[in-house]
Amino acid sequence: MMSNYQKIFDLYADSSNNTVKKADLNDMLLLEGHSVLASEMAKINSDEITFEEFEVLVKNASQRDLTFECIKDAFEAYDPDQTGYVDYKDIKTLFLNDFGKSDDEGEDEFMSSVMPDKDGKVNYMALLKDFFESKEEDRYE
Repeated sequence: MMSNYQKIFDLYADSSNNTVKKADLNDMLLLEGHSVLASEMAKINSDEITFEEFEVLVKNASQRDLTFECIKDAFEAYDPDQTGYVDYKDIKTLFLNDFGKSDDEGEDEFMSSVMPDKDGKVNYMALLKDFFESKEEDRYE
C-alpha cells in the first residue's frame, strides 16, 4: 500500500530521476498540513531531493508541528491527579514512546534543559510554555 507521502512525492517527482525540486517542498508539505522551516531548507545542498530525504523532512515537520493541546494531553496521561507535575523520568518515556523522538543528541539536549524540583517532578505547563516560545523564535531565524 502506497503511503500518502509517496503519493504526494509522486505528484511532484521528475520521472527521469525520481526526485522533486527543492522549490516544491513547501507546497508538498502543506498537503500534509506541515511547513518547512527556512533553516531546514538551508541545510538542503541540492536543488532536488529523493523520497527518502522527503520522508525525513515530513517526519521532522510532523514532530515539530505537534500542538500545545496534543502535548499537554500526553503529559496529563502521566499526571492522573492533575497536579501539573510529572516525574522527570516520565518525560523521557513520554518523548520516546508517545512522540517517537529517538534522536539521541536532540533528546540529550532537551533533557538537559528540563529542571526537576527537589522531588524529581517537572512542571509540565512551564515546560510547554518554554517549548512553544522557543519554537516560535526558531520560526523567525
